Amino acid sequence: MKRLLTPKGLVGLAILVVVVAVAVLAPVVIPASFGTRMQMAMRLKPPAAGHWLGTDQLGRDLLTRVLLGARTSLGIAGAAVAISIALGLPLALLFLAAAVLYVPLIWRF
Repeated sequence: MKRLLTPKGLVGLAILVVVVAVAVLAPVVIPASFGTRMQMAMRLKPPAAGHWLGTDQLGRDLLTRVLLGARTSLGIAGAAVAISIALGLPLALLFLAAAVLYVPLIWRF
């Protein structure tokens, strides 16, 4: 907890809060049709005032697509963490119990 209160820790925490807030609030603020709306006249445009990250091959705004995709990315990351904890924790406890039982027996010989 002490590391979290350092300036670097606070900056990291602020970045994490902003990313999670954007991922959670983007679908509420941005209509889903904005991410799939195609404008063939706007194909492969560079960043500008109307499209901060530019557009893709189908004229879709890249910033909107990134913001709407952040929720999916965080969901997949959370699922990966949950699966690794669900599988790793029981295995670690099993090996710890085995080590506590068998290591003293091995050291006797």
